[in-house]
Amino acid sequence: MNESPSLRDASVQEIQLELLRRSCWNALDGERVHASLMKHRDLWLAVLLDRPGVANYAEPSSLLMSGLIKLRDLPDNFWNADTLYILTATRPQAEELARIAEDEDWAGEVVVYRNQDEIDRALGTGRQNNGLLSIWWDLFPGPFVKPSPVTFFLTVSSQNICTGCVAFSAGKPRVFRVKVVMRQRQAA
Repeated sequence: MNESPSLRDASVQEIQLELLRRSCWNALDGERVHASLMKHRDLWLAVLLDRPGVANYAEPSSLLMSGLIKLRDLPDNFWNADTLYILTATRPQAEELARIAEDEDWAGEVVVYRNQDEIDRALGTGRQNNGLLSIWWDLFPGPFVKPSPVTFFLTVSSQNICTGCVAFSAGKPRVFRVKVVMRQRQAA
């Protein structure tokens, strides 16, 4: 018997979890991450799969760059989100979930936020002791995504830090976050 609630009866959290469960691209296996979260339900208060926009300080405007990318891709039935935010009651719970994500290889970049003032501002609260972690999966073509022609222009500093990234796909500029990993060749 199907125990899933109908969309009409589903909570907002259940809808978010369903969006995660349906996600399957690059290294993100939404079914696996969803199953793990449900197995460890006692460790978290809420989860949100999102893609925050990016402020363009060079050309300030009312809209964030890529802030509406999810809206753009809805007609294609694609929830274009790359970051899972997990709210916990305490920081130790966030750290435990980060350990689980690493141990179970959720395959994303895990960050546990430690600055409580920053967490409180992001949540619109104050003097709370919530924990917060995020898992970010990049958007480069992998086994779950059909590759498309994209040109990347990267500026890499002498400290091997990506300082600027713009992608052109179908002639339209789009900004992507990228993780640059520099490895030195090993001597033969």
